[in-house]
Amino acid sequence: MKTLKKLLLTRAVTLFWIWSLPAIVAAVCAIAADPEREVTASALMMLWIVAGGWIINGAVGLMRRPALRVLDEECDPEPLLELCRAVIRQNPQVVSYRVLEAWALTLLGREEEALASANLVEGRWKLKRSAPLVLTWCAVLPPDDPRRTRTLEHMARGRLVPKKFRRAAKEMLDWSQTVAGLGESAPELEPLLLERLGKTPMIAAGLRLGEGTGAVAAVSLLDLTLAAYDGMVSFAETGIEAYTPQA
Repeated sequence: MKTLKKLLLTRAVTLFWIWSLPAIVAAVCAIAADPEREVTASALMMLWIVAGGWIINGAVGLMRRPALRVLDEECDPEPLLELCRAVIRQNPQVVSYRVLEAWALTLLGREEEALASANLVEGRWKLKRSAPLVLTWCAVLPPDDPRRTRTLEHMARGRLVPKKFRRAAKEMLDWSQTVAGLGESAPELEPLLLERLGKTPMIAAGLRLGEGTGAVAAVSLLDLTLAAYDGMVSFAETGIEAYTPQA
């Protein structure tokens, strides 16, 4: 299985031709033996070749799931980036993996590389026909990029765009306008982010130093909480009757 995965990521084109060559030879031999079977032989050859392309692309697509799972569970975009670049090395014109590469680079904080990748697929037909890819592409662009605003506005109004993608486009557009109006380091941005995430801060000291001081302070608070939870004796251990709230 590992060998097959390696071949798919490094020799997919070779595998495709290995798959297709027997069908081509068989079709040529069949036509040479009976010219009246040219249409049938050609149709069967094309079906075999197309099936090979679908199988190889589908196999590579299945390999994307573990990379996305690592991203979701461990917040690590490196496996996704590695997969995308392996596919792109074999087919530089591929659109979906180029968009995912740009997204992974954005998550890694490599904005310039991400924007360069996103620019390579701008206006491509395969990008325009996929609403999820368009939204991912827009997520790579800076909030104040006019292309992002223009594309999201078009999607939010599109009658042929599925409702959930129209709603997502509208939310991204509203958020882009909010961020562009406040600026990246504006103190007002933090409560908006927390509201969007449905979270409340563990420590709200209003320091805004930008050095992770809140996270460091939270570690000590968590240590104190765990020490109290694990180290203190219970009512049963001390022989004291547990407190019962009085009505």
